[in-house]
Amino acid sequence: MAGPESQLADGPSVPVPKTNRNPIQSLRPVSVPFIIGQREFEIPALPAADWLAVLMRPDWIGDDIFLELMPDGLKLLDLIDPEQAEDLATDIIEEVTGRHWWIAFRLVGFLVETWEVMGPEAIFHQVDAEKLSLAAWLDAMLVLLLSRVSKDHAPGFVARLESPPYGEEIPEEEMAISEGQFLSMGE
Repeated sequence: MAGPESQLADGPSVPVPKTNRNPIQSLRPVSVPFIIGQREFEIPALPAADWLAVLMRPDWIGDDIFLELMPDGLKLLDLIDPEQAEDLATDIIEEVTGRHWWIAFRLVGFLVETWEVMGPEAIFHQVDAEKLSLAAWLDAMLVLLLSRVSKDHAPGFVARLESPPYGEEIPEEEMAISEGQFLSMGE
């Protein structure tokens, strides 16, 4: 069986980075339960389109996830301070995307910046944000995006996508790259 660096038919000619740390999140939209204090909350299982309606806005903040995607979001925000809300929002983004939060944010940002091409690509390839989980939609869109990146620009693009922001640390085992990714850097 081929690894993630394998080339798909009509897909990218560059290695696809392993950004999805939890492929189960790609199978279907799932709810996200969590506890604040003694109280249980839940963001219902939502398709990618609902998440993207928040995440694609340039001015969105963590509170928006709770206010727009969960029925009792206002009650939740009454229980936590703004910094806790931002931290919880990034944890939830990691949960629903199967990726580090910064990779999810950057990938959405790259797609928004190139939407005049990537939006039609999604339609043409039937990557339906109304049906897919956010993780699955990002999986498919990453492959479509990489199919448009030249071999020369791919390593830089992937490095910008994956590099953790200042203060974030990633486990050492996640820092390892495949042989195919390593060899492609020299091309």
